[in-house]
Amino acid sequence: MIELAIVNKAPFIVFAFTAGQSPNPIIDLSPSFIRWSRDLFEKQLQKIGVDDKEKLFLIKSEVVKNMGENAPSILHPLCLWDYSEDKVLETVMEIGWKPPGINDSNSTNCTLNSFACYNHFEKYGFHPYTFDVAGLVRSGEMPREEGFEKINQELSKPLIEEAAKKLKLGLKEHQNLSPSI
Repeated sequence: MIELAIVNKAPFIVFAFTAGQSPNPIIDLSPSFIRWSRDLFEKQLQKIGVDDKEKLFLIKSEVVKNMGENAPSILHPLCLWDYSEDKVLETVMEIGWKPPGINDSNSTNCTLNSFACYNHFEKYGFHPYTFDVAGLVRSGEMPREEGFEKINQELSKPLIEEAAKKLKLGLKEHQNLSPSI
């Protein structure tokens, strides 16, 4: 996205992050930061043996070299507005939206979410939304008890199995579907 913004001289990149996901509603990028982070990421890819000749993961070096002194800013409008997930869901349901029936505690529309959460928990030992939820709790947008409930809710075994099957990936025997903190 940063590369596209630079190439198209777009002054802003807009994300739908909430206060729990981003502590700042506006992030002003600088050309020096973009160069530094690109170089750092390239070194990290090399360390793990990834040669990104096709520039699939990195901003193309010629784009960085030719960007000049203007860089886009990243905006998180949901951090500026009075945002409530419950209010958004209530509003869209009033105009006819119906939940797709996905039994996932962290997504209303993504069948891959439970599988991604399961894999993150298996790899790192904690729920991938812990940082986001902690941010919401610290900002006062979510009660602490609700935060604990959200990250300790059992993951959807049917969704995990469905995604694993579609991706032709196996699951570990013990399938820890109830993360705990």
